[in-house]
Amino acid sequence: MSVTRDLAEFAVGANFGDLPDDVVREAKRDIINVLGVALYSARDPSLKHLLGLFAEEGGNARATVWGAGMRTTL
Repeated sequence: MSVTRDLAEFAVGANFGDLPDDVVREAKRDIINVLGVALYSARDPSLKHLLGLFAEEGGNARATVWGAGMRTTL
C-alpha cells in the first residue's frame, strides 16, 4: 500500500479517544497558533498590498482570506 492510503485509512478509522494526550495537546496548540497568526496578520498594513496582488491574479477564487472579506486563488 501507499503511504497516502495508509494515512487515509488510519484517519478514517481513528477515534478521538484513541489519540495520545500529547498529540491532542499539540494539535490544540497548533490551532491556537494558526488563529493567532491570522488575527495578527489581518491588522498588518502590508496585507493591503498582498490583497491587491491576489486580486490582480484573477482566476477561480476559492480560498478565503480570513479577515479580508475576499477570496483568492492563491
